[in-house]
Amino acid sequence: MMLHDYLQKGAIRKHLDLLSFLFLALLTALIYWQVKNFDFVSYDDLVFIPNNPHVRSGLTLRGISWAFTTFYESNWHPLTWLSYMIDVELFGVTPAGHHLVNVLFHVANTLLLFIVLNRMTRALWQSAFVAALFALHPLHVESVAWVAERKDVLSAFFWILAIGAYTLYAEKPNAQRYLLTLLFFILGLMSKPMIVTLPFTLLLLDYWPLGRLHQINPLIHKPQKDMAHESKRRKRKSSGNVLRQKHDSGSPTVHQPVSRRSLLFILVIEKIPFFILSALFSFIAFVAQKKGGALSSLKGVPLSDRMINAAVSYVMYLVNMFWPLDLAIFYPYPVTYPIWQSIGAAFLLIAVTFFAMGAYRRFPYFTMGWFWYLITLIPVIGLVQVGAQARADRYTYVPLIGLFIALAWGVPELTKKWSHRGKVLSLSAGMIVVSLMILSWHQIQYWKDDFTVFQHAANVTKNSSLAHGNLGFAFDKKGDIDNAMRHYVMAIKISPLDPDAYSRLGSVLADQGHFQEAMDQCAIAIRLNPKFSPAHYNLGYALMLQGRNDEAVKQLQAAIRLDPDYAKAYGLLGNIFAAQGKIKEAMDHYNKSLQINPAQADVHYNLGTLLANQGRIDEAARHFGKAVELNPNYAKAHNNLGMALLIQGRIDNAIFHFQAALRADPKNDLARKNLQDALARKKQRRQ
Repeated sequence: MMLHDYLQKGAIRKHLDLLSFLFLALLTALIYWQVKNFDFVSYDDLVFIPNNPHVRSGLTLRGISWAFTTFYESNWHPLTWLSYMIDVELFGVTPAGHHLVNVLFHVANTLLLFIVLNRMTRALWQSAFVAALFALHPLHVESVAWVAERKDVLSAFFWILAIGAYTLYAEKPNAQRYLLTLLFFILGLMSKPMIVTLPFTLLLLDYWPLGRLHQINPLIHKPQKDMAHESKRRKRKSSGNVLRQKHDSGSPTVHQPVSRRSLLFILVIEKIPFFILSALFSFIAFVAQKKGGALSSLKGVPLSDRMINAAVSYVMYLVNMFWPLDLAIFYPYPVTYPIWQSIGAAFLLIAVTFFAMGAYRRFPYFTMGWFWYLITLIPVIGLVQVGAQARADRYTYVPLIGLFIALAWGVPELTKKWSHRGKVLSLSAGMIVVSLMILSWHQIQYWKDDFTVFQHAANVTKNSSLAHGNLGFAFDKKGDIDNAMRHYVMAIKISPLDPDAYSRLGSVLADQGHFQEAMDQCAIAIRLNPKFSPAHYNLGYALMLQGRNDEAVKQLQAAIRLDPDYAKAYGLLGNIFAAQGKIKEAMDHYNKSLQINPAQADVHYNLGTLLANQGRIDEAARHFGKAVELNPNYAKAHNNLGMALLIQGRIDNAIFHFQAALRADPKNDLARKNLQDALARKKQRRQ
């Protein structure tokens, strides 16, 4: 080949790399851009961000310390908490910015995956196809469209960076590249400990595509294809069994040939720091989940059931990879699996695993991809059961990469004798990409708000008490009490041992004035789980509405003992103390509630009212102003703010808020009278 032809070919490849890069970024951003209009999901999003006082405060020294020391929500992932805090600094607590940051990480992960795969394999089209599958597959929608799953996209970001650094280390080993790989691994573990399987994955990459198991010496990384040439050279120089090489410095070094078994041992020893980190972070995750009560006991879920569910889940993820329909935010743990399903799943897994082991020479990419899939799912496959779900789409975010690799390299190999193979593969790949885009576009839309995501979950899964419970909560917030009660009752019928549904039903019944029924439901919730703080809160709320304040205080204090950051419980105690004339205690509890969660319009209003009654008008005005900022349709807060402004002599501002109160509540006679008085004062001042 002429030099200019070679250079031209290199230039074309660079253009193709760049075009692939831009194409992947554009497609990924295109289908996910719609999430900027989505709301937070009440399941996890609210407790992670809007209702989390440490996150709401933005990036502070206190928040950073909390992120590294807390097991909040049964997790230890400080970098994930810090990422939320940075989001709050940039965008506040509005959901749009948080959603778009998830999308940016997903786009970055897609592009990094393409770059790293292309670097390892020098196979542009296969690498681009794997990245496209990763970017556009509907199974990955949950990890991106759900703000609470920031830990998925963030940990995967560091996972892929770690593999990229390791690729550079494999090309030219040195301490800096090794330590960089280790650093990215640590950062990934601090985002989500699911990536503890990275050292095993690095060993798989040593096998294929890096080919380090075929190298005669790991220190110099000489490919196997060069061995024959070296053998001839050694014979010509009569150097016996000694292989001479040169380091980059040019100084000759002598190495003895290393057997494959010895080389494997060396590669494992090389990963010892990674294995130590995996063990350490696995222990931390176990402690966090145990302290948070997220771990299921063997009595609750026997080991035999877990093993069956694990086998079926492995197969269901495979099925959903090829047929990604009826995906849901939550898959209930089944009471039992049919015998044929359990045996069939186990047989399929064993058969494919044996095939992968036997194909390690002819189809190394399949062996590597299959074991990548099996191994990376182990931490979340349910052998250590965390939560009540049977499986979750988000768990496939990293594992499916292995299967995508097996497909991207396997299909061209199996079709290499076909005529018009290139056109057929190109057309098929294009159809797959377009199909995945359409499916993901629709799947993303289910994450718009609580109504869409949980209604869809209730439609496509059987007996999902969580879906009905959260639908009830969504209707409750909207003020649709009848539908809220209907879904709470359905949740209880499906799962009679779930304290959350009883507690929420009790709250709705209390609002309707059915106090005895409300207390009965809350009592059941407490009997099922005495440490369930919302049940104590709702029971205290029902007692307060009946005027049984002393009993209500005991329940609310019990809720605070169980959850010291229970802002609503402090606020309700403030209401009780205010009604009893205990002004100082009331103000202390209001301030504590706002310290935990400043975004409570009603608490600002109540505290402002107490301050105004004490003649502390300036302070009262600040709290009334905060209340209307948080809730622009808060008629009472607008009226009281107008009165405070009127006292301060700011008549025009007072008139504005009296008018806002009437717009929010046209029947507010007090606001109408105050508006008339303010207008009269303005007229008087003019005269």
